Amino acid sequence: MLAKRIIDERDKKTDGNGREYVIEAVAFKVPESEAFPSGLKYSFHANYLDEEKLILRYDNANDFHAAKHHKHMIENENEITKPLKKQPENIEQLYELFKEWIQKVKTICQENTT
Repeated sequence: MLAKRIIDERDKKTDGNGREYVIEAVAFKVPESEAFPSGLKYSFHANYLDEEKLILRYDNANDFHAAKHHKHMIENENEITKPLKKQPENIEQLYELFKEWIQKVKTICQENTT
């Protein structure tokens, strides 16, 4: 089985201060493996365009992070990585995680307005 794209969203948005940000979300159904035991591979990323500043990213990239499913966020002006509490085991749970991510991005962008 080849990878099947199940989420593919790209859009530009504007926060309350008129700053543009972009959301990019992709997810694939892939063969189950040691790297992707649930058969899901995803990356949900949002950043401001003017300075390419991270807003929030969820992913399960197979890299050096301690937790397979993790989030990248800004805390005290530094990027940090934390494990995700919800770790999707199927497509339905992945869609729920995607909806949660969208809502958190909106909330962060509203909080960044003056």
